[in-house]
Amino acid sequence: MYAYKIGDVNQARIAWNAPYAITYYSLIGEDKSGHRWTPEQNSQQMADLRAKINPEPKTKLNELKQYDVVLVLLESWTAYDMQSYGSDVNATPHFDKLREQSLSTEAFYSNGFRTVEGVFATMCSQPNPVGGSVAGTRLEGMPYSCLPQLLKERGWETSFVQGSGQGMVGAFAQSLGFKDSYGKFDYPEKGQDQNYWGYMDDGIYDFALDKLASAGDAPQFVAINTGTTHDSYLPNESDYVFGDETVDQTRRSVLHHSDRALGRFVERLKSQTERPTLLVLVADHTMVGAKNDLRHVSIPFLIHGINMEIPTGTLPFSASHKDVAPTVIDLLGGQVGWFSGQSLLAKNYQEGADFTVNNQFYWLANDKMIQINAESGQKQACYRVGRDTVSLESIDCGESEHTRAMYENGLNYLLYSQQHLFDGSTARY
Repeated sequence: MYAYKIGDVNQARIAWNAPYAITYYSLIGEDKSGHRWTPEQNSQQMADLRAKINPEPKTKLNELKQYDVVLVLLESWTAYDMQSYGSDVNATPHFDKLREQSLSTEAFYSNGFRTVEGVFATMCSQPNPVGGSVAGTRLEGMPYSCLPQLLKERGWETSFVQGSGQGMVGAFAQSLGFKDSYGKFDYPEKGQDQNYWGYMDDGIYDFALDKLASAGDAPQFVAINTGTTHDSYLPNESDYVFGDETVDQTRRSVLHHSDRALGRFVERLKSQTERPTLLVLVADHTMVGAKNDLRHVSIPFLIHGINMEIPTGTLPFSASHKDVAPTVIDLLGGQVGWFSGQSLLAKNYQEGADFTVNNQFYWLANDKMIQINAESGQKQACYRVGRDTVSLESIDCGESEHTRAMYENGLNYLLYSQQHLFDGSTARY
């Protein structure tokens, strides 16, 4: 499972081969093979689903604009703690100010609960298996055509930067198309603050900025996974501006510290780069548990243009991780027909955010959420999402035209995307 730790992605693919995989999974059992909840779809069923979901896929990648792309995965950030998402707490003033000048959505939801799940959905615009992850299962060895791979094939230098050891996250990122993966053992010794996991955000940002500053003429795609909010540690007692007596106080204090580092990073990035640059900020997941609402999946998101003009404003709908890669490609002047998400700038954008818990699939659209049993395909519950984008109110699942259409859209997406995932055919979505 750690073939990509070999350091050379091409050699890793040789090490990762079908006979080895079959033997490995027959020994360790189903738990690591990627459990499937959804029923098998035959070829006719898939053709029918394709006609409803993706009847005329279009791909245009020949003339992408050679912009730099800097994508920051804000480790465990929670929109519930952020004023621009309706919180009474002003924990992230730098992000909130930048969001006013950027492209964003009214609500944004995580497609997973671990970093590797957020990485996969963000980079590949495909779902993880229901209730689980691609990383660490046989699905990791399937062929994917994800954002870093697409850009690398067209001349971009692709790098993944994090503050901990490369580990599973860095190795998994390489399997999705990042040429280089950097962790704490690659950092120069500058006395930067560290927590239990590794370097904190200032050190991570400085390393990434130095890499960008020393890059050649090729366009850069750099993904950064931050580290401060992976822990509750802060260097000084005075850093706990919201206190540290409760879990909420500590989380908000650490988030505030991380936001200050983000402000310094954005300022330095703007001052040092002369290239047109797309800056994407999105959390990989949250650090809170489910509390009969959506705070455990509600995350921040924005895209900001540096040395370039992009559409700005908060779009009046909900989106999720799977929409990030299509939007980036759109802003670069291209289109990818096999992404399961949509560009947020598409004229015919159809709202549909999703996440899963155990064998339950949740589909959000137009201020409603439907819970679907992934195994049986049956509706389990229906909710109205509050104006705060996290509170839920139970509503009747009656067969109104709107509820029926929303249920069918969600179920069709679930069945179609999971079949491609387990068939290893996501590039034929």
